[in-house]
Amino acid sequence: DLAPLGALAGVMVATAPFSIWPSGALGTLTHLFLKVVLVVLLLTHSLTSPRLLRRLTWLIVVAMGYIAARGWMDYAAGENLLLGRLKGAVPGLMGNPNDLAMNMVTFLPFAAFAALTPGKPLARLFAATVTVLMLGTILFAKSRAGFLSLAVTALLIVLMSGRLRPRLAALVLDQYAGLPGADAVFGLLIAAWLLYGAWSSSSHALDQLMDREWPPDQRAKFLAACESP
Repeated sequence: DLAPLGALAGVMVATAPFSIWPSGALGTLTHLFLKVVLVVLLLTHSLTSPRLLRRLTWLIVVAMGYIAARGWMDYAAGENLLLGRLKGAVPGLMGNPNDLAMNMVTFLPFAAFAALTPGKPLARLFAATVTVLMLGTILFAKSRAGFLSLAVTALLIVLMSGRLRPRLAALVLDQYAGLPGADAVFGLLIAAWLLYGAWSSSSHALDQLMDREWPPDQRAKFLAACESP
């Protein structure tokens, strides 16, 4: 369904005139957002079997492993840093530290579950190595939104891997601690974490769209320097 994507594009166009840099805000729409839409459409019409989906998953793991490995090398060499924070080795969606961290968090489950799923030992070892590299890259980016999203993602990975059973914990609390309804509390807590992570990610994206990524004082100094002869 393209209606939500179209609505989001409409919001981006409608709010662009209120940006400090309207052409840059529209550039985000044409150079980034529309490309993402095209990729989504291509994937939804080309991934027609589980085998193709698995191949795409491994392709993502390999690609993110390369970017994460480059991040480790850049950070060790003191290169490609922004005020001590690691930037992406490739421009665009991973060009700044916050975007780099959020993309690493987004694709971390692909590598983590590839390492946890029974299969060929070498493939699992490679996926585990990529997972460690991605975790280090998130730390090197020093992004608060990335850390919060990583906490939520790690919790979900643990839950889905079967290492933690909230239902079992709720039953224990119900039977031995006299706390009925603990399972509902567990569900609400997880939902709250997910909402907080989604809010952090969307707030950061909106700040970028409206050119509010820098603090107001730094932005004012930058504009004043640009206007001075």
